Amino acid sequence: MIYAVFFGLFLFSFFNVLNSFLRGRSKGRIDIIIGFVLVSLIGYCFWAYGWKYGVSALAFAWVSAMITAWPAQTLAQKLLDYDWVTSKMEGVAKYIPSSLALLYPIAATIWISTTPATTTEVVGYGTANLGYLLLGAGTFAGTFTLFNLTKRWQVYTVGAFFVIVGMAIVNA
Repeated sequence: MIYAVFFGLFLFSFFNVLNSFLRGRSKGRIDIIIGFVLVSLIGYCFWAYGWKYGVSALAFAWVSAMITAWPAQTLAQKLLDYDWVTSKMEGVAKYIPSSLALLYPIAATIWISTTPATTTEVVGYGTANLGYLLLGAGTFAGTFTLFNLTKRWQVYTVGAFFVIVGMAIVNA
């Protein structure tokens, strides 16, 4: 059953991204329906399978939306005017590397939750790993566009903040 739920998350994430490229009178209503289905599926994962699967479902839906952006753009280009869709996708493309990089702290948080760690340790570990990711992004890329950090000093500052807060939570 969990595979069907995750398949539904993948499918409706694709529909959500596709609808963002389309135009029309019903776009707002379709957004509401797709959003309701996505929230319902994620809520069902939390309710039926526990918080670990719920957080995994949330991350999966988000990553699915990033992965399906290119196929959705291609389909929208076939359905609509090419130039309008291409200009919209250029704005989305700059967030993909940052989004994929966030898989590291999400995976680290899920991994530590399988150990006999307390909830505060799990939250602190995930927060510290997010800080490590930002420090690495500041070193190699100098930006982290998903959080709108466009200057190297901003990335370092926020990364150091998350490392310090994560360590404080773990050691509290």
